[in-house]
Amino acid sequence: MPGRATNRLLVFLTTLLICLATTSYADEPPDGHSPSERQELPLVVAGMQQALDVPLGNNLFTGPLNPGFVVGSEVEYLHGRYGRLFQTANIGYFHHRHLDRVVFLNTEIAYGYDLDFGLGFEVLHGVGYGHLFTDRQLYSLETGEAATDWGQPSVLVSLALGINYDLRTREIAPLTLFVRYQSLLQFRFASQAPLPVMPRTIFSVGTKIHFHSGSNR
Repeated sequence: MPGRATNRLLVFLTTLLICLATTSYADEPPDGHSPSERQELPLVVAGMQQALDVPLGNNLFTGPLNPGFVVGSEVEYLHGRYGRLFQTANIGYFHHRHLDRVVFLNTEIAYGYDLDFGLGFEVLHGVGYGHLFTDRQLYSLETGEAATDWGQPSVLVSLALGINYDLRTREIAPLTLFVRYQSLLQFRFASQAPLPVMPRTIFSVGTKIHFHSGSNR
């Protein structure tokens, strides 16, 4: 399991990301925005269910609960009549019962297309770093005593599809609700790893919290 230092690092990075998300990142607005508008970094928060499974497998919804969460933000590069191009930055954690716990950082390049009445669609391709801790007690081969689990490094590559609805189009709240289905490959670098490549599927439900009240459509 993650040690105290890992837990402190996770709290620090999450707090830093939340603070950054409340500030604007650019002086010049992107295409499609009026000069008076300032670009923002929305706060993205989501809960997840994940499974060790291939895409479209049935373990994700029929298997045991393997929860996780992600906190992040996104920056928009282009926004026009044919959609928008943006990038995410995230920190998260998920737990697979009887297998592992993973703390991760990742970024995604994404394309989104939004309809006038608030419904939108997204495709996200990501890469990141995951630090994996076993969900079992480790023991020293030499002494037989309990050993500290310092974790194992891994690289994460993902592809996700999402559907969202922007509540600002109805002037309900400065929120965008979304669901995403993600396929993830985790490449492990430990020489003794029984599975050097672990396929996972993730279903996320979350919200984007906007700090400017105007719709971004």
